[in-house]
Amino acid sequence: MIAASITPRESDDLILSSIAPRKQPRQQIPAVIPTIEQGEELLVVSFDGSARVKRGGGACSAIVWKIPEWIVVAAESKYLPDLTVNEVEYQGLLLGFDLLSSLDRGRLIIFGDSNWVIRQMRGEIECKVPDLTPLRRWELDRLRTWPAHEFLHVKRDGNQSADRLANTALHQQEGTAVTS
Repeated sequence: MIAASITPRESDDLILSSIAPRKQPRQQIPAVIPTIEQGEELLVVSFDGSARVKRGGGACSAIVWKIPEWIVVAAESKYLPDLTVNEVEYQGLLLGFDLLSSLDRGRLIIFGDSNWVIRQMRGEIECKVPDLTPLRRWELDRLRTWPAHEFLHVKRDGNQSADRLANTALHQQEGTAVTS
């Protein structure tokens, strides 16, 4: 109290700014929204992960859509105990690659609501988590079989189908598979 009354207030900001850490501004990389030509056929994969922080357990899901009809080719969810949110997000992407394994290697758009996973898969940010690095490498290896691919981050509202599938698996503690 005594020191506060002695120190002139005008100099507080100047003193604090001289000792504040110097942060670099966050780099904004604009996402290119994929376009689809009229008559073009392609596959879209949506993936998601959901985890319980306190009780443990997680679930992931993936859905493969055929465009332009928006027909569900395959959809699946899995319950996975003892995983973090980021681990189940990566597992959801991996599940998407599993669903794609027997399909033609045409153009592919992959979207999810995990900005962190999408940016890592695009190579915009590094994957520094030791448990996730092998998963990312494995997914990048599988992605090489799809020469024409794009990653797109969507808000959670734009990923409701995969989100609901993952949340159902989390609550029921078991996965499900859907094929058309």
